Amino acid sequence: MLGTKENRQLLMNEAAVDVLRRNPELVGSSILTRSMDSTRQHTSGTHYRPYLDEWDALLHSRDVERIAAAVLADDEHGRALRVTSPLGFLLSDVQRKGVIRRAIGICAAT
Repeated sequence: MLGTKENRQLLMNEAAVDVLRRNPELVGSSILTRSMDSTRQHTSGTHYRPYLDEWDALLHSRDVERIAAAVLADDEHGRALRVTSPLGFLLSDVQRKGVIRRAIGICAAT
């Protein structure tokens, strides 16, 4: 069972992937470029740097299904990509709050 934070990160990225599937042109959007720039500026140390580089490559590919497979993978690598994911910025406040409520509900039910 994933913890609350891991649940929220997975649900947030699932919702963002749904947004990308409906609007694939967002992969090359300035929203994601600015998000990646901000994440790089606020990431210290070297542990997450390779994942940020991978995000750059994933976004550059503009392949929504490749992005989905990577960020939604049920393994350590997928979890690390979710920690550094820029995709949450694609969600509206309403969508983001819905994900948080859903994550809290899942954790409360277990």
